[in-house]
Amino acid sequence: MHAPAEPDWIDGAGRARDPFRPAIEPDGFADAAELARDRDGHLKQVATLLDNTDLFVFTLGLTEAWECVAHDVVLPTCPGTVGGTFDAASYRFKNFSFLETLTDMNRFIEIARARNPAMKFLFTVSPVPLTAIASDQHVLVATMQSKSILRAVVAELYDSHDCVDYFPSYELVAAHPMRAMSYMPNLRNVASEGVARVMDVFFGSIGGDEGADEAPGKTQGAAMTPRPAPGAAPKAAAQDDDLVCEEALLEAFGK
Repeated sequence: MHAPAEPDWIDGAGRARDPFRPAIEPDGFADAAELARDRDGHLKQVATLLDNTDLFVFTLGLTEAWECVAHDVVLPTCPGTVGGTFDAASYRFKNFSFLETLTDMNRFIEIARARNPAMKFLFTVSPVPLTAIASDQHVLVATMQSKSILRAVVAELYDSHDCVDYFPSYELVAAHPMRAMSYMPNLRNVASEGVARVMDVFFGSIGGDEGADEAPGKTQGAAMTPRPAPGAAPKAAAQDDDLVCEEALLEAFGK
């Protein structure tokens, strides 16, 4: 495990931010040495996770990103928002295509299973639409493009890997038969009732205790894949009104 070659972001007070985890410490680290120690510990934990994970659950969210020009590495958010300073000569906008996304996902599966051949994967697609974009499209068009690419990538991964399964949380929230009932009034955030319903369907589909009170056939419309979901089921996270997606921070800086 190693950290990509992008310099730490140091502000005027000497505090440091990790370009690849800019919000891990809200006020940044005291200095570069503290950041380095924290990053080292983080990467060791990532290695431990890869070596010991039975089931890797991952949600694909969006295709828009920012790259470092010099290194072709991807940042989690645009420099100058959560931290750092934007410089058009150093950073560029990138909207990943279907082929690029599929290639990266296949590469990740290859790397993970080289370390842990028994690892299996459960992929989902986020039903949360984009709120800020860097392309010149309307946000609705950009959202449809991004979600369509990600859903198609997951379908290809499912078809080509026996170790991959898919759960349709995206369809359970965003598909037209749902009539946007699971969204909050802003039509972006998923309401706690919607999250609970998705998790009920999930647990019911794998025969978990949480789905024991589901009526027979109630989840048949969920379009669950016939392949059994591998490993243990994830648990739903509690609703937190103060939780803010990093993407939402872009609203104050972009479109």
